[in-house]
Parts: sequence; structure tokens; C-alpha cells
Amino acid sequence: MRRTIAVAACRVFPAAAFFFLTLHALGAAQSCQPKLYAPAGTPSVSPALQGPGLLLVGGGTDIARDFTWANQTLFGTLAGRHGNVLVLRAYGDNDYDAWIYNATSFASVRTLLIKPCVPRATVDTLAPYVDAADMVFFSGGDQGDYAPWKGTALIAAIKRLYARGGIVGGTSAGLAMQGAVDFDAVAADRLNVEVHTADAVPNPFERRLSLTTGYFAWPPLANTITDTHYAKRNRFGRSVVFLARAQHAGYISPSVGYVLGIDQESALGVDRYGHAVLMTSGRSRGVYLVSAGRQPIARGLPFHYTVQVLHVYLDNAKLNLMTHQGQGDSYGVTVDSRIPGFYSRDPYEAPR
Repeated sequence: MRRTIAVAACRVFPAAAFFFLTLHALGAAQSCQPKLYAPAGTPSVSPALQGPGLLLVGGGTDIARDFTWANQTLFGTLAGRHGNVLVLRAYGDNDYDAWIYNATSFASVRTLLIKPCVPRATVDTLAPYVDAADMVFFSGGDQGDYAPWKGTALIAAIKRLYARGGIVGGTSAGLAMQGAVDFDAVAADRLNVEVHTADAVPNPFERRLSLTTGYFAWPPLANTITDTHYAKRNRFGRSVVFLARAQHAGYISPSVGYVLGIDQESALGVDRYGHAVLMTSGRSRGVYLVSAGRQPIARGLPFHYTVQVLHVYLDNAKLNLMTHQGQGDSYGVTVDSRIPGFYSRDPYEAPR
């Protein structure tokens, strides 16, 4: 609408039209600059970090306890205010900052907004903000907005943060980019569609399904794909397709591969040894660790793939992401495109 008005004005008042278009271009350029919000709290020099760790959140309503776990894991105590949190996001505002600050003992929390239009070279210049943080947390949204950051100095700084004992985390789309193989949503965004179980299982080689490797390489998530809103949005089937596709492409060993599916309002706090604790609101189905089968898949053939599931659902239950053992129920599920609903049994409820 604005462009149409400007062109019409150009026919009568060319100078005014040029001035309008120049201001519009300047405004667009400014809107594509990163925005660093003022912190909630006061940034401070932190004591020695006791991580590294991961905070893996399934999406939906955030739970303050998740960030309290991170705070205590970093410093071994909640006494006094220590630690600086940097929230990364590709849209929205700084609504996390005051909430996390007031719910925890972190010294400061601030948001860095990096819109998808921000040039890659500019993203590289933002690494010092990560170097000044003790925890980085990816907000939700669209992981297709985070995928272009792969290989940037910003991502290298996040890897340094983990290596020096910090915590890296994310919710929803921010969780989706934490695995060894990630469903990046780039192809789906290009087609303006989403990837659901209902379309992925009948057509596992669909054009909308794209995977990324080499974004991060956290030891507890080796050979692992993370997925979000897991039971709430029926993502079991699509995540098994992701797993089979990753094996087919050689991204994951034919004999070793996992999906870590986390439901809404659940989170895993993972310590330096890969020991994880489930934190859940009680309205969530918890966490599903899905171990790969060995069935090959091929274009044009029905999808038929059997996996083993470890369902961890009780608050404070433990899960070891290095040994892939934990406190929960185990069962097998076959995902088959030829049967109604695609599942040989309900994958979200373990037998009692």
C-alpha cells in the first residue's frame, strides 16, 4: 500500500516522492540492525562456572524452575546474584528479561534481537555479547531464522561459552537447533508450509523436509535429533522420519541414532556429565528418548520403521544422555504409513 502511494506521488511531486522513498529505505535498513536491549539487573563479573550444561525446553508456557536449575548448576548456590544471561531471538521483544531476572538469582538478563534480514557479516560482529555471558538461551519462533547463523562467529562464541563451563539452552525452535542433526525448517519456510506427521510419514522424502548438521555438537546430544511440542502436536511420527532420513543420508550411524522429543511445559536440565533431570509442570507428557531401528527406507516405498522408546514422565525423574538409560517406561513402536494413524500403538503413553 505504501509503495503504491509513493509511485502515484512521483508523477506529480517527484522530489517529495524521492524524499519519501529515501526515508522508507532508511527505516527498513535501521529495522534490519540487531537490537541489544538494556539488561534487567546489572551485568557483573561471575565466579568460576561449574558447568557446562544444557537447558532443553519443549516449548509452551515457560517454567521459572528451569532457569533456577540453570542458575544453581552454574554456581552451586542461589545465594546472592551471579551470572549473566543472554537471550537470543529472531523476532519479538525482551519479554524474557525481567521475568527470568525476577524468578532467579542471575545478576543480569538481556535480549539480543537478530532479525532474519540482518546480514551474516553483521551477525559475526555480535560474538562479544556471547563472550560476556554465562548462559545463552534461544527463544522460540522459527528455527529457519536461526539456521543461517551456522558457521558464524556468533555460533563459535556459543561453543566457547559451553567449553568454559556455561549453559546453552533453548525452547521450541531454540531447542530444535541443539541436536547433532537438526530439522531446520528452511525448505518448509521456502514453501510456506509446515512439516507434520500427517505428511511426513506418507512421504518421507517430501521437499519440505530439510536437515542441518554441524550447527552444534554437544556431547550429550551426539547422534541425536531434538524435537519439540512433542505429544501436544503429535510429532512422534515426523521425528521418526527425521531419524530415518538422517540415517539414509549418512548423518547418523545406521546402528546408532536417537530422537529426544520434549513435550510442552517440560524441560531437561543436563549437567556436564550428560545426567539430565526432568522438570515438568504436571500438565505435560514429559520426555521421549527414541532409539533408531535399522530398517532402510527408499523413495516410492511405504514407510515402515520400528523404534524403541524410553518415556520419562515423572517430575524429577533422571535420564542419562550418555548411556541412554533413565527412569521411565520402555516399549516399542512401529511407524507404518499403511495403517490408520500410522502407529502400531499409542506412542505417547507407556503401559502401566
